[in-house]
Amino acid sequence: MRIDLFASDTIKLAGRQLSRRFELRRLEDLRRVHGDPQPSVIIGTARELASLSPKSIDHLREVGVRIIVTEAVPGTPMPRFERELILCTLPHLDEREEWRILSAFINNAIDLLTLHNQLKRTQQDLEEIIQIGVLLSSEKDTNKLLELILTKTREITNCDAGSLYLVEEKDNKRQLMFKMAQNDSVPLNLKEFPMPLSNQSLIGHTLLSGEPLVIDNAYEIDSEKPYSHARWVDKKNNYRTITILTVPLKNLKGDVLGGLQLINRKRDFNIRLVDPLTAMVVVQPFDDHAIKLVSSLASLAAVTLEKNRLYESIKELFDGFVNAAVKAIESRDPTTSGHSERVAIITEGLANEVNKASSGPFAKVHFSEEQLLELRYAALLHDFGKVGVREHVLVKAEKLYPGEKALLEMRVKLIRACLRAESWKRQLDYAMQNGLEALNRHEKVFLEETGARISQLENDLSIVMEANIPKLLPEGHFDQLADIADRLYATFDDEPLKIIDEKEAKILSIPKGSLTEEERLEIESHVEHTNTFLKRIKWTDNLRGIPEIAYKHHEKLNGKGYPRKLTEANLPIQARMMTICDIFDALTASDRPYKKAVPFDKALQILEFERKANQLDPDLLDLFVETKVFNLLLKQNTEETSH
Repeated sequence: MRIDLFASDTIKLAGRQLSRRFELRRLEDLRRVHGDPQPSVIIGTARELASLSPKSIDHLREVGVRIIVTEAVPGTPMPRFERELILCTLPHLDEREEWRILSAFINNAIDLLTLHNQLKRTQQDLEEIIQIGVLLSSEKDTNKLLELILTKTREITNCDAGSLYLVEEKDNKRQLMFKMAQNDSVPLNLKEFPMPLSNQSLIGHTLLSGEPLVIDNAYEIDSEKPYSHARWVDKKNNYRTITILTVPLKNLKGDVLGGLQLINRKRDFNIRLVDPLTAMVVVQPFDDHAIKLVSSLASLAAVTLEKNRLYESIKELFDGFVNAAVKAIESRDPTTSGHSERVAIITEGLANEVNKASSGPFAKVHFSEEQLLELRYAALLHDFGKVGVREHVLVKAEKLYPGEKALLEMRVKLIRACLRAESWKRQLDYAMQNGLEALNRHEKVFLEETGARISQLENDLSIVMEANIPKLLPEGHFDQLADIADRLYATFDDEPLKIIDEKEAKILSIPKGSLTEEERLEIESHVEHTNTFLKRIKWTDNLRGIPEIAYKHHEKLNGKGYPRKLTEANLPIQARMMTICDIFDALTASDRPYKKAVPFDKALQILEFERKANQLDPDLLDLFVETKVFNLLLKQNTEETSH
């Protein structure tokens, strides 16, 4: 899929390489786009984009558009486009970092547009599946379906035997695959095998011509015909093949998917052809009615096969969309990479354990295959809303952002230099008043005083840096931070300077984690974003519960969860399962920079504490612990390591 990349002249993209295909166009071209629009990424400075009318991109909404704003600094006019269309706003970028940052956001925007169009295609395919499903049976097992088609076709036409073949692609070449055979008079034990798709066989001739072939006597086929009947098979089984009807299995487009071959149409279906003589007596030709009936059933078989193949294709397509969506989100927060997949694995594993329960609270609970698929998708997409959270908040590993930490360290360096300069000035003044000999006698005093003050400074810095790390701090640590925030140091221009101000002291005093209250609320908003995004998808009936399940995975039984503070009565069992699994993986994940991985036994203890606080479903947690579903994560880690 081609992506149009509209960029202003101030954005230097000419000659640049991206990991996704795109066509570079000028920002001015937006006003002159003709024909069918392409999914587009628009890049420009805040001032340039502010001059564009929101209506100028209305023609791009259907195919998808993402906007990247650069040089978005305070006081600059901002674009008037809807917030959902703006992927990111960036400040003035250092030239060394500009392309790296821009390329990351451009690739992310292209990924989102690709997913948008894949979603549209998936919706179209799913709608087609629903329409086909109305016409066809609900059997999804292809082998059972083929067997059913062959059996019912023989029963309706009173045929003694029959076989079914499919056309398959191998090495870009079509071949015929024998799938199954049935014979009421002779026991068969045949396995699938490939055969040439040629005119030399009856079924091959039918599939190549696309028309039914009727044989009234298999032993009297015209020798000029390219095909013939294999008499040696009859001889081997002491059987007499007389009448044969082969029909192609065509889908709605007229493509030949396979073929159906019926043998020996009988006057009475219950008669067994115990010997060739019996066959000669009871077998009759295929009349027009039988041929039309079989042709109709062959069409049904072809459409059903096509439906099954489409179903599998759409499932793979949607799996690809879901996995691509997860990858796109995790690319913004690499530290949580694999979290969604792990949650899906153990949530689905817990659901399977519920299905196995024959007694207790889950004896009457059973998840169908469709419900398990729904649960898996909900688990994979439960953090999809993180795309709506600012990236620097999403990846915040310490209480201070890297820039804030660097600024703090620069302050300390300045203060340290000022302390030394002040000491030198005092020594100079002392020497001027009392002479060098007196200074030499008192030099140690000056050095000790300065050393003590620098030592105090270094100690304060150590306390601040320790507080910056998200962990349980010693008692009295917060009082020390308050003291440090009150401590003033003189500088070269006599302006007092602090190591940290009151705001930073408050941030460093966060008792748990690395986020301020405002940042925590922003992170929690990802659940609302997830619900908003997932509700926009036109799910089929069997997947309709995905938004609700994902939306409620942070709710708790006692009403102290978020975002809606729901209570037990409003939480479906699927959401309760995901809550347990999400917490467990978050605790035991080894890829979080702001905390160490918690051992499995410790994580189970924490879950037990939450159960006692009436936050988690006690029965599900008991099942989770008893069946050791979490060991599926060890299995996955082993498999990933081996690969």
